[in-house]
Amino acid sequence: MQELTDTVAIEAPADAVWAWLRDLPRHYLAWHPAHTRAEWIDGGPGQPGAELHVEEVLHGERHRLRMVVTDIREAPTRMTLEYRILGAIGLLIPKGRFEVERRAGGCTFTAGLHVRAARLTSTLFRRQYLDLKKHLREEGANLKALLEA
Repeated sequence: MQELTDTVAIEAPADAVWAWLRDLPRHYLAWHPAHTRAEWIDGGPGQPGAELHVEEVLHGERHRLRMVVTDIREAPTRMTLEYRILGAIGLLIPKGRFEVERRAGGCTFTAGLHVRAARLTSTLFRRQYLDLKKHLREEGANLKALLEA
């Protein structure tokens, strides 16, 4: 298993970034042009076991994802939300995480996806792998722009 990550420095308070993430369905469409839908189905932010359904377009295909919150940690310097992905895409990308870490002048935001490297880095899945990396990078840049505005 390999983790794809993207980290971006954001000149905004960590608490503001964390609050934005916890209210993800409200902000999901503005976060990235490929995002088309997000809603809590079972539970809500801050609750392990909560289920979020999202839809987005990746590598030209619409994907419907079911993400279940598996862990939330809110420490003084770092907040982390971990989730697992259910369904077909979960066979390739079983889990992910968002992390906000305080630093002077703002915070850093890290998004990570665990991928089954043997499948996604193969020639057959190379385009999808590169699209995922690009998508993570764009989400980080867009989040920075949205929260620094």
